[in-house]
Amino acid sequence: MDRRRALDQARACVLVAVLFLISTIAAYWVGFLLGWLTGASLSPVVSSVAPLVFGLLAALGIGVGLRRRLSRRSDVGRGIFVGTMVSVFCYGCFIGVSWGNMSRLDPYMPMDMLIGESWKDTDDETAARLHALRWKARRAQISHQDFEAFIVDVIKPIMDRNAPDEADQVARALEFIDGTISANNR
Repeated sequence: MDRRRALDQARACVLVAVLFLISTIAAYWVGFLLGWLTGASLSPVVSSVAPLVFGLLAALGIGVGLRRRLSRRSDVGRGIFVGTMVSVFCYGCFIGVSWGNMSRLDPYMPMDMLIGESWKDTDDETAARLHALRWKARRAQISHQDFEAFIVDVIKPIMDRNAPDEADQVARALEFIDGTISANNR
C-alpha cells in the first residue's frame, strides 16, 4: 500500500512538473505574440494600451497570489506559479516587442546571419559591395524575402566554396543583380 501511495505521489509530481512546463511555454508564446503584434503595429493606440495590459496582468497576479493569506503550502505554490507565469508572459512580450519593432523597421537580416561562418573571412571590398547592394535593395523597395533569397541562394554558396576567385565571382553576381535593380528603378 505504501509503495502504491509513493508511486501515486511520484506521478502527481511528474504531472505537476509537466503542466508547469506547458503553462510556462504557453505563457511565453502568448506574451511573444502579443508583444510582436504591439511592436509591428503602426497604430499609436497599441503603444498606449500595452502598459494597461501589463498593469492588469500585474494586478491580477498579485490579487490571485494574495487572495488568501499565504500560510498554506498550496497557497505559496499558487503564488509562485502565478508570479512565474506573469514574469514569463512579460519576458515573452518584451522579446516579441523587440522582434515586432525589427520586422516593422528593418526586416532585412544582418549579413552575418545570412551568410554564416564565411562572413568572418570576407574581404573588406566584398563586404562593402554587399552592404551597398543591401542599401540599394531597400531604396528600391525590394522585399527582404527576395533580398535574402538572393544572398542565401547565390552569394552564400560562392562564399562557402572558398574558391581563389571568390571575390570576382561575388562581384560578377553583384553587378548582375545591381543592373536588375537599376533597370527596375527607372
